[in-house]
Amino acid sequence: MIENNIDKSVYDKIVENFKKARSNLLLVVIITMVNVFLIIFRANISFLFSATFPALSVAIGDAIAEINGNMYYILGIVVAFLAIAIYFVCYLFSKKYQMWILVALIFFTLDTFVLLGLFIISLADDFNFFDLIFDIAFHAWILYYLIIGVKSWVELRKLPPVEEMEKFWEIEENSNVQQITATDDNADENIDETNEQE
Repeated sequence: MIENNIDKSVYDKIVENFKKARSNLLLVVIITMVNVFLIIFRANISFLFSATFPALSVAIGDAIAEINGNMYYILGIVVAFLAIAIYFVCYLFSKKYQMWILVALIFFTLDTFVLLGLFIISLADDFNFFDLIFDIAFHAWILYYLIIGVKSWVELRKLPPVEEMEKFWEIEENSNVQQITATDDNADENIDETNEQE
């Protein structure tokens, strides 16, 4: 038996959880990119499932630019896209190097702290904070899946290479087939013996 081997169904579940984490991370990248463009083009709408810091970077750059020139607005946009790029890199690299899901979790945790800071400020300024509650709920959702992804990565690290486990699963499956066949043969023999006695 292979050391640290697990059932194939359990392994498939771990892999599935990791894929869900990556899928949610990709969703963050796409929606955050859309929201940044909406801010740039002065649209009055935005979507949930977005990171907070990139949009905040553009908004702060825009506010400072009204006083100190457009250079700060451009700088805010550049910083926003760099932040989005970090998440996208984490998504791409995590397919082969699963530890990158941990990097994504660290950055999104920092983004969550930024959001919580805005929430506290909104309470102090009597700002309508109900919109931020939905953002907080979304961040909690993404954090949950990223944590599940990190947990899956840790579990996968403890396992032997997939090739070795596939060999074990094949042996185990053949063994089960042989046991079923032997059980059926014994049942047939018992039936024959019963018929002979009659």
